[in-house]
Amino acid sequence: MTVDRKQMLDELKSIEDPKLIQEGDFQSDNILRIVSSQGGYRLEIDAFPIDGPFEISSDEYTEMSKLDEEGDDGDGLLDLSEDQLEMVQAGCEPEMPYYRYQMDVRAEGPVFSEDRDELVTMLIEDVMDLVDCQLWDEMKDTELEDWYTWSTYADS
Repeated sequence: MTVDRKQMLDELKSIEDPKLIQEGDFQSDNILRIVSSQGGYRLEIDAFPIDGPFEISSDEYTEMSKLDEEGDDGDGLLDLSEDQLEMVQAGCEPEMPYYRYQMDVRAEGPVFSEDRDELVTMLIEDVMDLVDCQLWDEMKDTELEDWYTWSTYADS
């Protein structure tokens, strides 16, 4: 069954909330694509900006908290990572898995959350703020077909 331009436009314009295009839990290329009712947003990146989950044990948390309070950078603790120090600085609790969102274009440091969907929402907002929207009505047929196909991978 082929889909004509009008049907593609109708379906794309019916998107209620902007969605990140992903194939499952991974990104297949270095391009972030967001679909919205108005059009598509596209941003080239070096690496997908959400990773994890990360977790820190109670013992590591206590040790990192002490180092952080003393202003020590923890160079002597080879088994503890920079990720774990960032988690302590961000106020993450021990023994709980967290996802991290960090994109170079953001002025602030990494954001941690137990809820990956919360970070995906932040990512969508950031991409929409950073790049111009490609409007559905202004796209050539082949480009619209690509976006329509990609939209089938959007988180529902």
